[in-house]
Amino acid sequence: MVELKKKLSKKYNTEFFEFRVEKLNDIDKKIIPFFVKYTIQVKKLLDFQDFSKVANVINKKAHLTTEGLNQIQMIRKGMNKGRIFCVTESETPSAAAFVKIEAGDIII
Repeated sequence: MVELKKKLSKKYNTEFFEFRVEKLNDIDKKIIPFFVKYTIQVKKLLDFQDFSKVANVINKKAHLTTEGLNQIQMIRKGMNKGRIFCVTESETPSAAAFVKIEAGDIII
């Protein structure tokens, strides 16, 4: 079952929607196709792509191995506030206009 609820953020005094999912299959069959059809913009698009990668690792049962868990941890570290951006000269930024900068990279 997938549940969509409209909520109010008390901290920011804004409305938002929350998806609740009970089965992994619903992520593949409902959530991911929804956000592929209704594309998320800029930064959150990259987080969605990472989320999709994790779902794929889990679907392949790779999360049951140390290597798979490590892969998920690496993806997770780069999501949300862990993501660092470098914007190109593009007038209208898109997901292609952002580059993840790995730790240890030198920015000049």
